[in-house]
Amino acid sequence: VRLNKIEIWDLKIPFRDGPYKMSHVVQETTFGQALCLHTDEGICGLGEVVPAPALDPKERLAHYSETATLLPELIGQSEDELHALIEQIQKKDPSWNGIAFGLETAYYDLLARQSGLPFADMLGGALDTSIDDYFSISEEQADCVRQRVSMAGPPRNVIQLKVGVYSLQHELGLIKTALDLMQDSQTLLVDANGGWSFAQASEAIREIKDSRLIWEEPC
Repeated sequence: VRLNKIEIWDLKIPFRDGPYKMSHVVQETTFGQALCLHTDEGICGLGEVVPAPALDPKERLAHYSETATLLPELIGQSEDELHALIEQIQKKDPSWNGIAFGLETAYYDLLARQSGLPFADMLGGALDTSIDDYFSISEEQADCVRQRVSMAGPPRNVIQLKVGVYSLQHELGLIKTALDLMQDSQTLLVDANGGWSFAQASEAIREIKDSRLIWEEPC
């Protein structure tokens, strides 16, 4: 099996309701690339390049440009050469992880389609038949959090709340606001993206004890 065509599309998706704030970056638009690897047998593998949100735009574009010069060299080559390129990129600094992820996803998707197997089987098999998505909230004011939780509604099993942006006491109030509106069957992911100190994370965990809570990257 040989690669005979590689397609890349740039992705630029603005946040509908304004900036999305995390502890380390504020995003108004997400950037990325979708890629499709075609073989001479008519099989294609799909992947998505997901750059780190905090990556400088100039650095992101430089990585895209360098990758664009490497991919044409894969035309006429087998998936083994693709895997070798992925390993080469994985040895670079962490700013390249998004590109390595996109290529590796396309690689495993290609193998799965060639074998007629589910994608998960390429990674050792699925532990479940489905994964809950989550409704992510990045808001400063309690009223806005209430609006978002109400928008998600009881059918949404998992809700994520971004913290690590404002004062700890203010964010503890936002967490309690979200929990007050949620059902017993729902889960709240409180995601600080590592933005809290160990002391702040410990204080938050002591302050709010609720079986619906999962603390995601607290410090």
